[in-house]
Amino acid sequence: MSDESELTDEQKRKRLADKTTDRLIQLEADARAKNIRNSSLFSPPASFDSMEDELAGPDEPVIWTVGQLHEKGTNTIITAAFKSGKTTLMQNLIRSLVDSEPFIGEHAMRELDGRVAFWNFELPEAMVKRQFRKMKIRRLDNIWPVHLRGTRFDIMTDVAAEWTITELKRREIEVWIVDPFTRAFHGNENDNGEVGDFLERLDWIKSEAGVVDLFMPIHAGRAAEGMKGKERARGGSESDGWADNRWATSRTDNKVYFRNDWGRSPEMPERLTELDPVTNLLTYDALGLTRSQLSSAGTRAAILDYVRNHPLCSKNLITKLSGITGETKLLASLVDDLVKTGGLQVEQTWSQSGSKIIKSEYWIPGTVPGKP
Repeated sequence: MSDESELTDEQKRKRLADKTTDRLIQLEADARAKNIRNSSLFSPPASFDSMEDELAGPDEPVIWTVGQLHEKGTNTIITAAFKSGKTTLMQNLIRSLVDSEPFIGEHAMRELDGRVAFWNFELPEAMVKRQFRKMKIRRLDNIWPVHLRGTRFDIMTDVAAEWTITELKRREIEVWIVDPFTRAFHGNENDNGEVGDFLERLDWIKSEAGVVDLFMPIHAGRAAEGMKGKERARGGSESDGWADNRWATSRTDNKVYFRNDWGRSPEMPERLTELDPVTNLLTYDALGLTRSQLSSAGTRAAILDYVRNHPLCSKNLITKLSGITGETKLLASLVDDLVKTGGLQVEQTWSQSGSKIIKSEYWIPGTVPGKP
């Protein structure tokens, strides 16, 4: 082949035209192949002749696979911040599904007719075995574990998809857990078209195999870490639009929080979870506090600690100069609440006109000589 620099302008134009033709032929071939493949998968959708006919029948009752978190027949994604225990959460979900035990100690489970498939794309098999062994699950026979870390298993290939359908059917899988999306998906996670094709593939496999429920953790974008309550799946937004429900886990100061963000189930504010290292089981914090309530409780304690070390300080010092994090208005309201509940004492000096407070001194009751 001659060097490009040695080609005449006419030769360059001809070579460009040839390459353009080859590319157009390839694009046409790809489009035809996709059409042939999609045509082979087509089946006419079932439908009523009119909405009147459809509404003539009774409404089906709402059945929760996971009480108030996941309705039967839906898809749930779990947006998980870095090292926030998403796989531990999935293992606890599996235990609750097969043993009909409340999820995180609280959410009632429907009794399954089939089995649970746990497709682990991320953790070493030995680690997963150790974690499950701790949990003392009674119905281990109802779990089909598939360890795919380090493999090139791609359900976008027909051979993998057909094998998946066959095995899910043969093993009577009712709930399919794909953990996580990032490892199961082999395309560009920022391309909504590619992500959408993958999610559509999951739905098609579910339908063909008779799977009822699907759960899939997705890593949260690192840019959102630390943005309490605002974590979202990294990559394209297609996964958020596809999911029926979105759970989320986040980690702050070595505390792991769980919440139900939105979807076809009621929203649930973030709640602190506790992990028993012996049994690998998750429960909610015994007090049942949300993150905001815990934050307020911690801030109250910090305010009291500051005043204890700085008696007769002003509210301005407490809210602006103490180093306690939080919005000034919130801190001020917490100071007022502590006065009302007796946690703090205050002495205020008003202006001569009585129109405003010109000085305020706060202290812990019984800690300042001469003060109550």
